[in-house]
Amino acid sequence: MKRPILLLASVLLLLLPVWGVWSFAGQPPEIEEILRQTDALLADSRYEEALALLEGFSESYPGTRQDAAARMEAAAIHGKAFHDLERCRQIYESIIQDFPRTMEAVLAASNLADLYLLEERPPLSVFLAQIDGLIRECGGIPLDEVARGSTRREFAVLSWLGPSDQADLLADLYFQASSRIAARPREEWTRDLLTRGLNIHTFVRERFPGAYGRSVSDCQKEMILRLSGNARPEVVRDETAPRLQVVAPRRGVTMADRRPKIEVHLEDGDLTESQVDLGEAEIRIDGTNILDQAEIRSIVNPSGRPGPTFEKLQITWRPPQPLAAGLHRVEIKVEDNAGNQAREEWSFTIR
Repeated sequence: MKRPILLLASVLLLLLPVWGVWSFAGQPPEIEEILRQTDALLADSRYEEALALLEGFSESYPGTRQDAAARMEAAAIHGKAFHDLERCRQIYESIIQDFPRTMEAVLAASNLADLYLLEERPPLSVFLAQIDGLIRECGGIPLDEVARGSTRREFAVLSWLGPSDQADLLADLYFQASSRIAARPREEWTRDLLTRGLNIHTFVRERFPGAYGRSVSDCQKEMILRLSGNARPEVVRDETAPRLQVVAPRRGVTMADRRPKIEVHLEDGDLTESQVDLGEAEIRIDGTNILDQAEIRSIVNPSGRPGPTFEKLQITWRPPQPLAAGLHRVEIKVEDNAGNQAREEWSFTIR
C-alpha cells in the first residue's frame, strides 16, 4: 500500500512547478513589486498613478488589504482626492469585521480613526472599542483609572497584564487615538512604557500642529500608560534648558588658522536626541546661519552601565573658504521639544 502513496506523492511534486506557472499566469505582478511601485509613485508625488495602480489590489490579494488601504489613504489625501477616502474606509471596516479583536483589526481601527478626524466625525469610538476588546481578550484591564494631576490636566491610566512587547505596541496605538481627544492646544505627549517601577513622562509642545493639513491643535489629550504592578506614574514637566558647551575655538582666543573648526556640544539631561529640536536651532558665524552645513553626530554613553545610551550631540563646522583676518562672532541658539531655549555667544580673532 505504501508504494502507490509514494508514487502519487512523487507525481504531485513533479506537477507543482507546472501548476504554479499556470495558476499565476496573467495575474498582476508580485505583491512586493506592486507595493514598491506604489511607494515610488507616492514619493514622487504621482498620486493619481498610485491610486490607479492600487485599483483592485485589495480584492486581488485579500491578505494585504491593510497595505493597500494605507497607501490609498496617503495618495488620496496628498492628491486632494478626498472622494477616494470612502474606499479606504470600506476596506478598514471590512478588516475590523473580518478579523475582530486581532492586532490587524486594531491597526485598521487606528487608521479609521484618522479618517474620522478628517471628516470631523465623533472621533475614535471604533478604535477605542476595538482596543478595549483586544486588551480584555488578552487578560488586561483597559482604562481603569482617570486621575487629575498637579499640572491640572486629566490623565487616563491604562493597566496591562500581558507581555511587555505587546503592551508597548498597544500603548502606542492607544496613545494614537487618545491623544486626539480634547485637551490644551499646542501640547503633545511623549511617554516611556516600562515593565516595572515608575513610568516617567514628559510633556512637550506639538511641533507640527495639524493632521493632513487640518489643525488638531485644539483636540489633544495627554495620557499616562501604566503596566500592572507599577507604582503610581510620576508626571514631569520638562523645564530644564539644554546645555551648550563651547569646545572650539576658545572664547577670546587669537589664532593664525583661517579655517578654524567650530565645535559645540549639546546636552539635554537624560533625554534622547529626538527631544532636541534642531529644526529650531541656529548657529551663526558673523550673522550667517551655517547649521545646514554643519556635521552633527551623537556621542554615546561609553560606560556600558544601564541608563540612557545617548549622551550628547556634537556639532562641528569648518569654513569652506578662509575667513578674513579680524574679529569673528559665533552665536548659537537651540530649543528642546518642551520649548526650553539655550543660547551662547563668543568671539575669536584671526590675525
